[in-house]
Amino acid sequence: MTAAAEGYMKEFEADVMMNGFDPLHGMLEMVAFKRVGICPEADLWVETVRANFSDVGVDSVRDFLVSVLEINTKLSAAGLPKLANATLTMMLKEVCEMIAGPDEKKTK
Repeated sequence: MTAAAEGYMKEFEADVMMNGFDPLHGMLEMVAFKRVGICPEADLWVETVRANFSDVGVDSVRDFLVSVLEINTKLSAAGLPKLANATLTMMLKEVCEMIAGPDEKKTK
């Protein structure tokens, strides 16, 4: 991640955290919603993944972006289940949409 992108991420996270919103949790909720909709299983998945991320030192969107290429290695080393590549791709897309806004083609 470039220094400019890193600075932007810190600023973005600080802004949204001031409003009581955890961007990492929000990203996980959106991925769960797109995967299975609103249901107790989705909430459980979000909480489980959030806890697993925390166990391997991923506590923010910035941490996720910095370690996305090695996150499954970290999870596996900690004895935790790995995430499917498709799920990681969905997560990256959600982070991009959080920062840049939704794809204009989809909103038209």
